[in-house]
Amino acid sequence: MKRFVFVLFLFVSLCTYAQQIAEPQFVGEVLLVKSETTAIPLEKKTATVKTKAGASVYLTGIGSVKSRIHVEGMSSTVRYSQADGPIVLIVRAANNENDPSSFIRVFRFEQKKKERRAELAKLNTLGGSSDNNFDYIEYVGEKYGEKSYKLTLSQVEPCEIGVLISNPDKVDEKQMIVRCLGID
Repeated sequence: MKRFVFVLFLFVSLCTYAQQIAEPQFVGEVLLVKSETTAIPLEKKTATVKTKAGASVYLTGIGSVKSRIHVEGMSSTVRYSQADGPIVLIVRAANNENDPSSFIRVFRFEQKKKERRAELAKLNTLGGSSDNNFDYIEYVGEKYGEKSYKLTLSQVEPCEIGVLISNPDKVDEKQMIVRCLGID
């Protein structure tokens, strides 16, 4: 009887382990969970930051200046259908000791011509300034494996999504890498 219980325990443990998706290999990688056993990496793009003043600033000196991040392409090559259930992402970090909402930003892109963009900051000549102006998507984060987080996104309507990960231990990012996903 003891042997049977041990074998049953071992079998259940192996089945449970086999269904779990492995953590991404590198810090900053993001996987989209497609099923209990499969996940695909999100599209990886280098973003550029562009600052543009409205025409009224040049003509009258009154108006606004906006800084935005821009990513090439109108839509992501990685697509997900809402009919497939909730959107779950696995994000690899240096460790999973910190609150993920303090350094993992999930936001909506605005689609414009041949690119996607999101507003970082805005400066009004009369009204002051604002920064961190992303159109955030709420998520619930939990630890996943040894160094990753599992993010379950709130109800999301069809849009283009960006995931921006900063390093909570260092502030020395040389370039801005955005992981992209399209929701249908």
